[in-house]
Amino acid sequence: MNTTSRIGFLQIAAAGLFLILWACTDAETGRSSKGASASSIPSVESLEQWKNILPASESGLLVVEFYAQWCAPCREMAPILEALSEKYRNRVRFYRIDIDAQRTLSERYRVRGIPFTVLIRNREVVDSLLGVQSKERLSERIERYFYP
Repeated sequence: MNTTSRIGFLQIAAAGLFLILWACTDAETGRSSKGASASSIPSVESLEQWKNILPASESGLLVVEFYAQWCAPCREMAPILEALSEKYRNRVRFYRIDIDAQRTLSERYRVRGIPFTVLIRNREVVDSLLGVQSKERLSERIERYFYP
């Protein structure tokens, strides 16, 4: 490989690395989007924990987002879910499930793409939405299944 080829290769590799780092960075803070989230929405860390959460759907609505740390559209959904969890505080319970960490739950709820949001009442999925949703659309769906 001659010097010109090496320089071209290094430029392409550097550009690729830049794109990877850029895709994994929060645009507002400039920090890595990987790792612990600053979300106030609790994450489900185990199947056992989920088994303890699910009975709450018998007395109210659960909104559950299936996501991944590396998913840019999931990061778009985060502030929307945060705002709605604040709006419906003490009336609707919100949870997040990382598909990479909880594959069993992802399979159980037939997650085929992310972000994937499910609304659960009486232990059954009553509605589901694939992709980034507007705050208004998700709020409309919550209102449809929420019983005060």
